[in-house]
Amino acid sequence: MGAGEVLGFINVFGAGLLAGEEFVIRYGVRGPLGRLDQESHIRMRQGLIRTLRILVPAILLPTLLSAVAVAVVDGADGGREDLNSVRAGLPVAAFALLLAGLVLS
Repeated sequence: MGAGEVLGFINVFGAGLLAGEEFVIRYGVRGPLGRLDQESHIRMRQGLIRTLRILVPAILLPTLLSAVAVAVVDGADGGREDLNSVRAGLPVAAFALLLAGLVLS
């Protein structure tokens, strides 16, 4: 197992954790939160925000860095530059959109 494969695994694992977190918040937590009274609802959302404010960047940064590292390490193989550019570019674009959303909201 080469360095590119290990970095690729780290990248896919981190991306999967981020996708799972988004899925659970959207479909697992949002419905039950809507059934709470207003005060409990607000407290729960504030707790989620405090937790996710630390957890998501802690997963996002290694995922982003591993995507760039995979593109650099596997870029030396030749013939796969287009795939590596996409693999590195998507997390970077997602991160930029995330920051834009935080700034604009």
